[in-house]
Amino acid sequence: MKNRYNLSKNQKKKEKEIHFDDLDSAQRTELDTLIEEHEHLFAKDIYDLGKTDVDEHTIPTGDNHPKKQRLRTYSPEQNNFIQEEVKKIKINVI
Repeated sequence: MKNRYNLSKNQKKKEKEIHFDDLDSAQRTELDTLIEEHEHLFAKDIYDLGKTDVDEHTIPTGDNHPKKQRLRTYSPEQNNFIQEEVKKIKINVI
């Protein structure tokens, strides 16, 4: 996974241009300044997001009940990836 906060300033600028190419030069400069001034407010990666008790996620299923499914099988590479992600989640208390 590419971490955009470990990029050089030129790489960050290029990434911003890709995502914000509909902005003119003055708007881009203003956006860059705003983001740099408030960088502490943005999550650097998914693990910065944490938890909240402000809202609870629900999936409306109506009268449908969950269906029992067999355990999914994954390749050893996928299992290793899953285990690493679970470790990161536990460490970051997500």
